[in-house]
Amino acid sequence: MARLNRRDFVAATAGSVALVVLGSEQVSAHPAADEKATVDIGKPADYPAGAFSDKFAKRDKLLVAHTGGKLYALTAVCPHRKGTLAVKNGEFGCPRHGSLFSVDGKVVKGPAKKPLARFGIALNSAGNLIVDKSMVFDEDKWDDPRAFFSVKTS
Repeated sequence: MARLNRRDFVAATAGSVALVVLGSEQVSAHPAADEKATVDIGKPADYPAGAFSDKFAKRDKLLVAHTGGKLYALTAVCPHRKGTLAVKNGEFGCPRHGSLFSVDGKVVKGPAKKPLARFGIALNSAGNLIVDKSMVFDEDKWDDPRAFFSVKTS
């Protein structure tokens, strides 16, 4: 068996760590085995225009926002260092490193560089909004009709 010199050992270790980090990044947007894949967040009327909520942030890792005639369910996990986001001065903020996100999920202030992923959201037969955390929409898929719920105004 060939011996590894120090340089090769460090390179192999760094490569292994990078693979672990990249792998965990891919999995983190999806619910863990002990998390519920679907969450009933109530009636659309519970979220009037301009409303945004971190009510489900700690338990279900999701945020809810009503902006531009649409309701969104966004991940409450910061893409920078995985802190749990909370409402902060009209935006979603991360307590770990200060990243701020607009209520539609766009980065307002770093160090986070990626916007928040959105989850699938739909109305069930009882008239409640159901968030499906197994359906994850990154920014390039935000136009998908499953990534938001259109609110009809009278």
